[in-house]
Amino acid sequence: MAFPGGNAGMILSAILAALTTSVILLLILIIYMKYRKPQNGYRRMSPTSLTLAAEQRDSRAASIFSMYGRPSIQENGKAPEFDIPLISRKATGRPKRTCQLHFSLFYNVHLNELTVQVIQAQSLPKLFGLQSGVLVKVSVLDADGETREKLGKTSMHFRKNSVFNSVFTCKGIASADLQELSIGLSLHSQDRFGQSHFVGGVVMRFSEVNFNPSEPVYFWRPVQRKSNGSSPKAERQKGQLFLSLRYHERTSRINVIVMKAANLAKRKRQLRTDPYVMVKLLKNGEVIEKKRTQPCKGSLDPVWNEPFVFDWKKGNTETTGYKFVFEIKSSDMVMPDTSLGVVEICQETSEHWKEMMEKKNYARAMCHNIT
Repeated sequence: MAFPGGNAGMILSAILAALTTSVILLLILIIYMKYRKPQNGYRRMSPTSLTLAAEQRDSRAASIFSMYGRPSIQENGKAPEFDIPLISRKATGRPKRTCQLHFSLFYNVHLNELTVQVIQAQSLPKLFGLQSGVLVKVSVLDADGETREKLGKTSMHFRKNSVFNSVFTCKGIASADLQELSIGLSLHSQDRFGQSHFVGGVVMRFSEVNFNPSEPVYFWRPVQRKSNGSSPKAERQKGQLFLSLRYHERTSRINVIVMKAANLAKRKRQLRTDPYVMVKLLKNGEVIEKKRTQPCKGSLDPVWNEPFVFDWKKGNTETTGYKFVFEIKSSDMVMPDTSLGVVEICQETSEHWKEMMEKKNYARAMCHNIT
């Protein structure tokens, strides 16, 4: 049956308008339900979740504190408060724009066991706005700031004041060794693809902590941003480059083999890393010869094994002032190539160069830290 005139078009337009309005209203309702402010500023939890959380808290506290003469549930009627209550998102009495981590430490002398609880991250920076999650990694650091043991990590959806209430334990730490160690908590933003980006961290030496034998000690510590260089040393490493050098005495040539790289740092705003190495031979700061490897597609642990030959003296009688520069770059077809780090081997100061000259006509391989 045909509609007279333009009635068919008007009816279709009305139906499309109604559907569009319904979709818009549904999206507004979903956004409101997701981002609405809970009552009293506290995180909203169902009665069942509250009951389970209370049972887990009491059982964990009882297992930690009900031995070796510490207060137990039978003595005072309830377990000590190991977990703090849910904290209001509106922080009171604390400076704004200061990102802080709330955590607690407890050391069991009898079991040589360290317990770390990550409670809350407060006043997260604005760069989290485009991210979907917050991630905190916990590790024990040695005297040099290197990672001794990774205790674990905890994550949740982004909130300006994110509450974790996650507990980690580390066994086998003697009380005598504890004073030489530190606790490291690194804060990361996490995107929807599962990639984490380091934001800052907290490093605290155990020698500064006055441990309580019967209950944990709580701390508020500001997160040190990566821009001021106070992040843990493990976060600043750019990887290692494996090289082989051989000096051929009869021809005065140096054979260089770029073997591989390990643990390269992934650059932000890059979906894939295609690393290659630019090899330069310099004399008194002037480039004499330059060569490069082929890109290794999509790998942070690339393997090249590409050999190069450089004329060292090249008719000159002077044999000082030479230097090799190995620059690791990531190939990009659209944007300029990104530098991932540099390794320099100087004639006067490098141990690798000295070994090459001592063992002439023999290849000498060595691992170098990328700076």
